[in-house]
Amino acid sequence: MTEIVHTGRNNTNTVIFSEDGETISFDDAISMELTLVGIGVIADTLINPALIDFSAGDGVVTFNLGSLDDVPNGKYDAELAVFDAQHLDGQHIADPNDPNMADLIFIFVD
Repeated sequence: MTEIVHTGRNNTNTVIFSEDGETISFDDAISMELTLVGIGVIADTLINPALIDFSAGDGVVTFNLGSLDDVPNGKYDAELAVFDAQHLDGQHIADPNDPNMADLIFIFVD
């Protein structure tokens, strides 16, 4: 999945995550953490819950990253980790290094 982030704008990016044809439930999720490869962690819902919304259900995650004007324009592979009571250290659901996981790419533009 490739998503375009317009920095300085209120656009959101909505992604539906699934595994083996079934949407992933985030009902038990406590938080999420988004890392851009080469940049580092840019969104942690424990610090700023407005950046990632996973409350819609049915595998839907909405990213609101337009306010992150400190991310340089460019194309970034992303890792998304989900934290819950059973995975306190997080569990990746998107990872560019794992061919069995979703590819998640963000392109940041002005």
